[in-house]
Amino acid sequence: MIHAKRRTAARNMTLESFHVYEIMDYLHEVKKQFLGEGVVTDRLFVQCDSGRNFYDITHMLLKQVRQINGRIKNLDQIRTSVITRWLKEHDLRKVRCLAGHRYVSSIEGY
Repeated sequence: MIHAKRRTAARNMTLESFHVYEIMDYLHEVKKQFLGEGVVTDRLFVQCDSGRNFYDITHMLLKQVRQINGRIKNLDQIRTSVITRWLKEHDLRKVRCLAGHRYVSSIEGY
């Protein structure tokens, strides 16, 4: 469950089996690499240079993604790509819910 914010609607998103594997890989491999040997934390997202807020983490991830694919400009571009893919697979109302938009008209721009 993703709770509503000032600009977004509440929504439920299902985890597919491939999502679970990615999360498990992050928790058991990637997160341990970031933290170092023997360090334990209850935070889901961590980074190696001790950034504490979510912006620091997403900024670091974006830099790493850009190293893999230099054509990626920002996180909004990734979000747009995901929403466009959802539109090929689902109807407008379902995509509106998945994206957290309050109105179908918000999706029509994609």
